[in-house]
Amino acid sequence: MPWVFIIMAKLDTNLKKEYSKVFQDKLSFNWTDNSDISYYLHVGSTNSGKTYNSIQRLKQAENGIYLAPLRLLAWEVYETLNSQNVRCNLVTGEEQVLTKNANITACTIEMMNYTEKYDVVVIDGNNFLQSSLSN
Repeated sequence: MPWVFIIMAKLDTNLKKEYSKVFQDKLSFNWTDNSDISYYLHVGSTNSGKTYNSIQRLKQAENGIYLAPLRLLAWEVYETLNSQNVRCNLVTGEEQVLTKNANITACTIEMMNYTEKYDVVVIDGNNFLQSSLSN
């Protein structure tokens, strides 16, 4: 079953209904037919473990992606996972580092391959959803 983790510092209660619509309309990845998608919204203060817990689930995926708002964050996840012997690719607007037999990719949001099927998607930062809501 595909999982999508959304990591946010805080959630305005007025936006909860809008986020549900975004999950359906804007975050519709190309999953296999008849699959159930589980969405997990991690909301908490800084250093509360939101990213850590999501990355732990990502490490278990057969095929997963980490979407970062900044190149540096994608690079950090790429470095961390590879240092833990979890093969990970790095794809940003500036660079592409493909690791042999990697099943996880850390990338910036604009570099995501929307035609790929993922078991786990980690979206780090609510700025993606905020911009989707304004479109």
